[in-house]
Amino acid sequence: MKKYTIYRIYGVKDENSPKRKKELAAVEYGADFLAVTPALVKAVYADIAGMAEYDGCEIAVYEPDVAHYDREFEYKMLAAVAAPNAAENTLIHYFIQERDNDTDV
Repeated sequence: MKKYTIYRIYGVKDENSPKRKKELAAVEYGADFLAVTPALVKAVYADIAGMAEYDGCEIAVYEPDVAHYDREFEYKMLAAVAAPNAAENTLIHYFIQERDNDTDV
């Protein structure tokens, strides 16, 4: 059993600001990445749907992908929020850490 910790990410990682602000969004458990993917998508959707600023908006959550070139996270996800009268969608980035559940303290 593996533990998948989902973080909502703010800002961009660059040489001037190597740390991104992250906020815990959800934790899911599953046998492997493929088995837990539907739960990850539902968890991200629920995270956004629970935010008052996105009440009444359409939410699209894209399936996770491998977070290439990132040592802190194994997977990344993207969600798009469409407000009824907004000119552009709001993109929200999520990153996921995969750990063996029995190694957590």
